Amino acid sequence: MFTKWKEGGKILIISPYVDDLIYTRNDKNMCNDFNISMMLEFDMPDFGRIRYLLGVEVIQNSDENFVCQRKYAREILTRFGMDKRNSV
Repeated sequence: MFTKWKEGGKILIISPYVDDLIYTRNDKNMCNDFNISMMLEFDMPDFGRIRYLLGVEVIQNSDENFVCQRKYAREILTRFGMDKRNSV
């Protein structure tokens, strides 16, 4: 994990994982600047907001971030033929 600090408590947190980069910030301009610089330096697209990380679903909106394993649970139920069963 890497961090970049600027005056005023602004921070950019970058977490590389294999061939992915996950980053967050508390200042939108820092995030945009980082995104542009990475796209100029490397041949990489911007895939937007994170949706899945290591099998964990990430749901983001303006008020909160939520992580769950709904997709993983569905895959397990399907694998064992229990996806059409009564949940009771």
